[in-house]
Amino acid sequence: AGKLKADMTGSNVWGHDVAPYQTLLSFSDTDFIRANDEFNLEYQKDSGQTFRQWLEAEQSWTQLDWIPLKASLLQRMDKLKIL
Repeated sequence: AGKLKADMTGSNVWGHDVAPYQTLLSFSDTDFIRANDEFNLEYQKDSGQTFRQWLEAEQSWTQLDWIPLKASLLQRMDKLKIL
């Protein structure tokens, strides 16, 4: 959760560190949900946003692998009914 938050904090002019997102995608469904819940437990109170909301707001105009990676994460969230 910390690595994801660190990557999404601020402006990502040079792109994202895709490693924590790829690791998240490799998790079992149970661990994926746990990672989402941990992020929300740690950061939602202060930010007012869920992990999904953080992820949906992320953009990268220079990093071609970001768009399909983000789409895969959001599809997995849809499958697991993570709002």
